[in-house]
Amino acid sequence: MRRAPVCSVAALAVALRAGVASAEAPRAAEAPASAWLDLRPAAPGAPPQVAPAWLEAVEYLYADEVGEAPPGETPDGTVIVRLRLLPTGAADAESLLLRLIFDDAPAGALTVTAWNELGQLLWESEPLTDGLRLPNAKSVLIPARLVNYLEVRVPGDGARLRAAFLSWMRRGEVLHATDRAPVAPVQDPFRAGLVQPRVAEGEDSARHGVVSALLEPGPVALDSSQGRRATVLFDLDRAPLGAVLRFDVLGADLAQAPVLWLNGRLLGAASWVLPDLADPGLRGELSEGSPDMGFRYSGWLPALRWVPTLALTAGRNRLEIALPEGAADAALRRVQIQLKYAWDKFDHAVRPGVVAVPPAAPTAVSSN
Repeated sequence: MRRAPVCSVAALAVALRAGVASAEAPRAAEAPASAWLDLRPAAPGAPPQVAPAWLEAVEYLYADEVGEAPPGETPDGTVIVRLRLLPTGAADAESLLLRLIFDDAPAGALTVTAWNELGQLLWESEPLTDGLRLPNAKSVLIPARLVNYLEVRVPGDGARLRAAFLSWMRRGEVLHATDRAPVAPVQDPFRAGLVQPRVAEGEDSARHGVVSALLEPGPVALDSSQGRRATVLFDLDRAPLGAVLRFDVLGADLAQAPVLWLNGRLLGAASWVLPDLADPGLRGELSEGSPDMGFRYSGWLPALRWVPTLALTAGRNRLEIALPEGAADAALRRVQIQLKYAWDKFDHAVRPGVVAVPPAAPTAVSSN
C-alpha cells in the first residue's frame, strides 16, 4: 500500500510562498523555530500544511525506491520520510530536536539518519522502539551543523508514523545544586514538568531522611481484559512515615489511571503528571456510544501515588498495579519508591484532633 504524501515538494513550496493563513500559522516576524507535521494519510483535496521557511520539503520514498533493507528489518517493505532543511538563520541553534509519534510494534524499529547535500551520512540514531504494540513517542537530538536533510526509516507501509515535531535547540546556562546532577540535560518543549527523579537499579540512595529505590525497571505489560497486572515484592528494614510511588506508563488513557494495592490494601488510582496540552503525543479517541472524547498519550507518561503511614510495614511488602476495567492496554516501567523517615532535622507539629467531614453537596442558587 502506498500513502499519499503529507505534502509534496511543490505543494509545500507554494504554501510557503503564498503565506497560507492558518490557525497555527505564526507571523513571519516571529521566525518560528519549531514545526509540527501531521504525517497521517492526507484526504483527497486537503489543503497543504503550513510549515516554517526552514522546512523546505517533505518527501516519501517507497519500497521500490529505498533499496535493500538493513539486516533484521521486516520483509514487508520500508518507507523513508525525508525532511529537507534550510539554514535556520539562528547562529546559536546548535541542535535539532526531532520527536516522532508512532504506533510501536514488537518487530521493526524506526531509525533516523542525518545527511549533507553530498549524500554523506553525518549521524544515525539507535533503533527507536520499546517492542510493545502501543502508541509511542521517541525523541532524538541531532547535531545541526551541516545537516541538509533527515531520513526517518519506517518498516512496512509507513502508516505507523503519525506525526513529527521538530524544534531547533540552543544551549542555555542552568544553575543546579553542586551535590546533585541536573534533572534533565535537554528540556522537552512540552514536557518540562514531567521529569521525574531517577534512581539507578541496585543503587538505593539516602538523603535528608528520604530513601529512594528502584523496585522494577520494566517494562511490564498491563491488560485489563485478561486481568494482567504488575506485582512487585520488596523488603524494608523499618516502616516509613509515608512514601511516594512513581512509575511511567506507555499508552496511558488519561481518564483511566492505573490502580494500586499495597499489602492487600487498596490505595486508589495514581495521578498523572500531565504535559502541556499542545503536546503532539495527546491523541483523541472516541468510543462507540459515548459522546465524550477520550485522550491517550503516545509515549511514556509519569504517574505517582502517595502512600500513607500504615500502608507499609517492616519486612516483606507486596505492591500490585493494574488497569481499571475497560481501560486500553498499557505498559509500565521504572517503578520506584521514596520513603520518608524521621531524622534529626525532621519538622513536624501536633494538630488538635480533627474529624474529616466530606464537603456538603453544592446548593442550587436560583435568581429571580
